Amino acid sequence: MPNRGGDLALLCHAYFKQSLKGMPEYQTYAEMSVRSLEFSLIAILNYKQPEASLQELYQIIENLHNTHRNVLYQKLHDVLEQTLQQKLESLLNNPEDMSILAMLSELQIYDDIFQQEFLKVSHVFYIEEGNFLIMSMDIREYLKHTQIRIKEEQERSKNYLNKYTSTAVLETVYKNLIEHHLISILQKTFNLLFENKIIGDELGILYNLVKKVPLGVKHLSDSFIEYISKKGVLIVNKPDNEKNMIQDLMDFKDKLDYIVERHFRGNDIFNDIIRNSFVKVINNKQNKPAQLLAKFIDAKLRSKDISDEVKIFLLLFTKKDLAKRLLLGKSTSQDAEDSMIGKLKAECGGAFTSKIEGMFKDINISQSMNFAFKQHLNHSTSTTLTDLSINVLTSSFWPNYPTYDVNLPSELVNYQPNLGHCIVKALFEKGNKELQVSLFQTIVLLLFNNANQLSFNEIQELTNLECEELKRTLISLACGKSKVLIRQLKGKDLENEDIFYFNSKFSDKLFRVKINQIQLKETIEEEQATEKSVLADRQFQIDAAIVRILKNRKKISHNELISKLFNALNIPVKPYDLKKRIELLIEREYLERDKDDPSNYTYIA
Repeated sequence: MPNRGGDLALLCHAYFKQSLKGMPEYQTYAEMSVRSLEFSLIAILNYKQPEASLQELYQIIENLHNTHRNVLYQKLHDVLEQTLQQKLESLLNNPEDMSILAMLSELQIYDDIFQQEFLKVSHVFYIEEGNFLIMSMDIREYLKHTQIRIKEEQERSKNYLNKYTSTAVLETVYKNLIEHHLISILQKTFNLLFENKIIGDELGILYNLVKKVPLGVKHLSDSFIEYISKKGVLIVNKPDNEKNMIQDLMDFKDKLDYIVERHFRGNDIFNDIIRNSFVKVINNKQNKPAQLLAKFIDAKLRSKDISDEVKIFLLLFTKKDLAKRLLLGKSTSQDAEDSMIGKLKAECGGAFTSKIEGMFKDINISQSMNFAFKQHLNHSTSTTLTDLSINVLTSSFWPNYPTYDVNLPSELVNYQPNLGHCIVKALFEKGNKELQVSLFQTIVLLLFNNANQLSFNEIQELTNLECEELKRTLISLACGKSKVLIRQLKGKDLENEDIFYFNSKFSDKLFRVKINQIQLKETIEEEQATEKSVLADRQFQIDAAIVRILKNRKKISHNELISKLFNALNIPVKPYDLKKRIELLIEREYLERDKDDPSNYTYIA
């Protein structure tokens, strides 16, 4: 069996190197010679041994090239074209036939006959397949099918096609299976993702496919933004979901981070999309998510689960929650608090965190003072049994708290507690316990040292606690998990006639039992106070943005400044709020009005 690729190449080379011009009519020798060459070429193309030897064939070509070159060329051209056209019909479905392409890929006839027809057939095939499958096949299977088609074409190209044909046929696949149906592919894929009906592998396939087509990543980015917004707004606006809203958003962000890292190859474009989209989602419902987020971060820092405490939107953090945490000793990690301050400072600047840093400084100084005080007591003749800790605070650093005109028991009357907590020793039939309770819980419990039962009205009269605060306290003691008191009447709301008893049969597996204070639904006034606190913290953002814009522009009109602020700030603001901050910055001499045109502002270096 001859080497078909080499034989054919040598045969054609020996002929085509001659210049082919006019040729007279056939003579008998010429006709026989051309026919012999025709049969030999057909035999080689069909993997058979030609009857004439290669040397004889070469000699025939040499003898004919001067007088019969045009006829000879046309005959060879016709034979090759006819043979290849016969094979094209089974070319795609029968890879074995494609070995002939390896023999012809370096010849001119490969370009003239095969390549053009092959690309045309491939183009028509993939147009029809794409149009049919995108309508009839599940999008997950469609993505996998497209991936398989690409691998098939790559393998086929590697074995049989030249570089240009390989590139062109792959472009045909991407164009007709992906680019022409890109919008439909993305819509169907993200609809399944929204319904949690798609696994990550399909997203990885999707990313690898769309990045190969023009504007593929751009369209994928747009669909990703739309998906985050749609899913995020659903979480934020879900009825009666305030308790779980922030955790649901955190879980959603974790999912998005995994998709980008695992399936979108950590592309920073999509990381930026997550960050910017979440700011818009959080602000979709004005300030309510900001309030809940502030409380969520505070709860994280109170617990030992602090790995996620600063994952989203640190700018919404409130000093009031931090103050409570510090004064009540609820923070479990100084490193976590320092990390929080560092990130806040990086985002908002030193002006935003100066008071927070002052709060930490006060606590550290107070701790040193308390340690020195205890050392003093150890060397004194005092017989006090009360373990007292005091914080000395700088008023300008700390938020204000309401004062209560309550009747303190004799055990506490010599001290000045506020935001305090106590350890109360209690005697029960099943064993003694230590109850870790708040100041108000302590006041109520100590009343039962001298009484077996007390009504709501009697407790309020003895303690002078405000009605709602007393209800909150009694619910925590009589209706929570640890029922130290027994409520006589059953019902949803406390009544003035309710009677409370000391629960002598109380038991718990722990010796020291912490009784949490019940968080009642916030009143309108409390919500407004929290919102005001959030807005106050955001003022630093607004001020920083104003100064930054003026510093870059040096001079700017009022309307243009307001427009740029709306674009720069990722928080909901009103024109009145911006105007107010501008006026305050003018008073503080960060900027000034233009003397010739008061509607323009000038930066003061």
